[in-house]
This record gives sequence, C-alpha cells and structure tokens, in this order.
Amino acid sequence: MRAVTLALVLLSALLAACSSGNDDLPSTISTGAKPWGVALDAERGRLYTANEGQGTVSIIDLDKREAIDAVPVGSGPSSIAVNRETDLVYVTNAFTNTVDVIDPGAAEVVATVTVGAKPWAITVDETANRIYVANADGDSVSVIDGEANTVIDTLSGIDEPWGLELSPGGGELYVSSAAERQVLVFDLESGTVTGRFDVEDRPRGLALDSAAGLLYVANAEAGTVSVVDVADGTAIASIAAENVPYAVALDSERDRVYVANSFSATVSVIDTATNKVIESVPVAASPWDLTVGPDGTLYVACSGASEVVVLTTDDLGG
Repeated sequence: MRAVTLALVLLSALLAACSSGNDDLPSTISTGAKPWGVALDAERGRLYTANEGQGTVSIIDLDKREAIDAVPVGSGPSSIAVNRETDLVYVTNAFTNTVDVIDPGAAEVVATVTVGAKPWAITVDETANRIYVANADGDSVSVIDGEANTVIDTLSGIDEPWGLELSPGGGELYVSSAAERQVLVFDLESGTVTGRFDVEDRPRGLALDSAAGLLYVANAEAGTVSVVDVADGTAIASIAAENVPYAVALDSERDRVYVANSFSATVSVIDTATNKVIESVPVAASPWDLTVGPDGTLYVACSGASEVVVLTTDDLGG
C-alpha cells in the first residue's frame, strides 16, 4: 500500500512538472483548416487568416484570443490584406483566380473580383485605395480599384511572381520573381519596370525597411534571406535561415526581421544591425505566413496545425 501511495505521489509530481513546462510554451489561436495567410488590424483588435483547407477566412478577436466568425470565400484562399481606411479585407483565391472583398463587420463577402491565374500575394495602398495582386501562374500583377472593385490595370513582364511590397506613398511596387531569381521594381505611375535586383533561388516573401533603404527577401529553395540595398539594387548580405523560408516580417522599432521557415516549423529572428540570426524559435507545423504588431507581438499562421502561434517579445528574446 505504501508503494502504491509513493507511486501516486511521484506521478502527481511528474504531471505537475509537465503542466508547468507547458505554461512556458507560446500561446495559440485555433483557426480554420490550413491557414496560408495572416493579416492584422491592430487598431480594431482583429486578426484574419486565409484558411486554404476550409475555404474560409477566420475573423479573430485578439482580446478574446479566439475566432468569432468564419466567412466562406473562394477555393484556395492563400493571402490576405486589410485596408484600415475602408475597413475591408481582401483575400486571394488561388484555385478560382479571384479576390474576395470582405466586410468584417457583417462577416460577409461584398464583392468578388476576377484576376489572373493563381493569385497569391496581395498588398493594399490604403491612401490610393488600390489593391495589388501577384498572379503566380499568370505572370502578372492585377491592379484593383478599391472603390469600384474592378481591375483597372495589369502589370506584365514578370515570370512567376510570388511576393509583393509597396514603397511608402505607393510610388513603387517590389515584386519577387521566383523563376528569374530576381525582385522587380515597378514605377506605378508609368507601369514600367525600373529596376531588377538579383537574389537567390525561388524568392517569395518581401519586407521593406524604407527608413534604412533595405529590402528583405525570403529565398524559399535557397534557405536564405537576401538583404538588398534598394538605392543601388545590390544584395549586401545573404543570411542563412532554415528549411524553406516562405515569409518575412519587419519590426523596425526593435531592429528585427522574422522569417517563417515552413519545413522546419521555426521562426528565425534576425538582428538587422548585424544581419545575424540571433534566435530560432520553435512554432507549430508548417508556418506559412506571419505578421508583427506595433507592440512587437508576432502572429504566425501555421498551416499544418490549423492555428496561429502568438509570440511575445519575451518569446522572441535573443
């Protein structure tokens, strides 16, 4: 009897230790199946995910840390963006060649816009109310008028575009060309290519530090992040990340760049002052996209776990 009692005591201690260890793990928010994209509206306390496995967009209340609505959209929702001026959300549907426009207050699609083949990345010029969509199989970028919800222009001459980034003021658009191992620079007034930056294998996600004049490029197959000086168009550094870095996010306030390593289930933390990886943070399976808030909180859409991993500045350490 004494032996049984001792065994129970030891088991209780073990369970307590395991529970204490779990408290140190990052917090998570459940989403729809296989979130491929994530976008933040910090002012309204909302997070949005594009759930490819379910054909929905999750609307997440950050105070409650839970999804409060799931909006049905087209097939293969992949990337998502918010216009905070109009309070509208845009999601690319990679398998139906469309962009759905969502009113998050009503939790419904209010318009659907046909774009090019396999739309993937999306970004919004809030001031001009223009939406830019990279059509990976269409070798083009669609330009949508946010007022009329129609395509008003198509930028061509890009081979397999996967990533987009706007300059401040919306004068230039940076587009990663996976097939060409380059980032193209479009002058949006003329619609012409004014520059090409050589990077590494299969560039995808982009993040621009406009104050420093640096562009960070996630090279998926090379497993690296290129740092490009946009003034002269040269790569000044190549930083080793981990397996298949898909997306990058900049926190200029804290001199950090975060990299989602999809096949490693980690986030690399880069110190922008030294261009060195200072931390590798484990997350859930298949991190595809990430975004950072004004307070430094990082939100990582993990497709393999159907959740968003939430990392505070303490978690990101270094």
